[in-house]
Amino acid sequence: MKKSVQDYMLMASDQVKGVSVTEAKRLAQHEGFQFVDVRGRHEVLASGKIKDAIHASRGMLEFLIDADSPYYDKRFSEDKKYIVYCGKGGRSVLAAQRMQEMGYAQVRSLNGGFQSWREADQPTDVLDSGSD
Repeated sequence: MKKSVQDYMLMASDQVKGVSVTEAKRLAQHEGFQFVDVRGRHEVLASGKIKDAIHASRGMLEFLIDADSPYYDKRFSEDKKYIVYCGKGGRSVLAAQRMQEMGYAQVRSLNGGFQSWREADQPTDVLDSGSD
């Protein structure tokens, strides 16, 4: 039987803990969680990102978090804690699930994504075209 993206997001939601903007702020400030933005570069350039978030597009995430990959990004480590987000929450729950499958135990997904963060008037960084 064919599965839809909605099916995959529902399965991922059963495995990944979602957090509200308020909870995400608390986790980042008091428990050392790092934000990870999995949106495409064009989206980040157009609207900014959560302050101090690591940008790791969804298409490159597995390569960036795998220490054996030539694309490994040293900002990632299995012993760190992460809050993954995208535009509205769909890609981030799938990305967080994959991070967990690859050995990252402390991963959350931001409910409502960057949209909910901006609607709550939380701080963002503007990304210029030459930076991450």
